[in-house]
Amino acid sequence: MSTPGHIELDRAVDSLHVGRRHRADLGDIDALAASIERDGLLQPLTVSPDGVLICGARRLAAIKQFARFLYREQYL
Repeated sequence: MSTPGHIELDRAVDSLHVGRRHRADLGDIDALAASIERDGLLQPLTVSPDGVLICGARRLAAIKQFARFLYREQYL
């Protein structure tokens, strides 16, 4: 069920566009990837309807290590 103003949709990881980010160093992505793979994605990515990543660059980099599709995205 989606929250008012949001739509949750499935999406291919490669279909997301990551624009210019404030953070240049994403840190330890391997540990984050292991956590997401083990426990699931606890905080969904925030993505515009046209597929531009708004929030979650570290999570997306981690997800790309083991997944091809997202099943719980949060769209604005």
